[in-house]
Amino acid sequence: GVIFMRKIDFNFVLFGFVIFIFVVGCGHVSRLKPDDLPKLYPVVLTFTQDNSPLDGATVTLWSTEPDSKWAVGGITDANGKVKITTNGFYIGAPEGTYKIVIDKIYRDQTENAKTNGKLLQAVDEKYLNTNNSPLEIEITKKGKNNQSFELGKPANIIINEDE
Repeated sequence: GVIFMRKIDFNFVLFGFVIFIFVVGCGHVSRLKPDDLPKLYPVVLTFTQDNSPLDGATVTLWSTEPDSKWAVGGITDANGKVKITTNGFYIGAPEGTYKIVIDKIYRDQTENAKTNGKLLQAVDEKYLNTNNSPLEIEITKKGKNNQSFELGKPANIIINEDE
């Protein structure tokens, strides 16, 4: 009888734990905003390269405020547009001035013997870090938060691969 009771208790505890995990887990699906998340303003940026939309580029906005803790950015779509999010989920960006860094790595599929099958960096190196990037945006309550940037000719820099 004692062994049977322990088994029931164990199953009861296990069932309770599973329900607890389910409830807690589902609660996080709603992604409650952090208490200190500032007000966010919608931002849509458009990037072209040689006057064509730049698809699949990673765009990161780096706050000029040294104590900013929010990750702000997104990935461009087929039209070169990116709807900026904060911390990967919350639509928009906090008010402030940002340096824009943009990066696009892809595997060349052309017939070019020099680059075919190699990983290439599509954008000029100056756009890859905050020290060199000339791109900047000021996000404000009533500002022009939707902007377009032309990045010039594709750089197509071969990235060294360990083979």
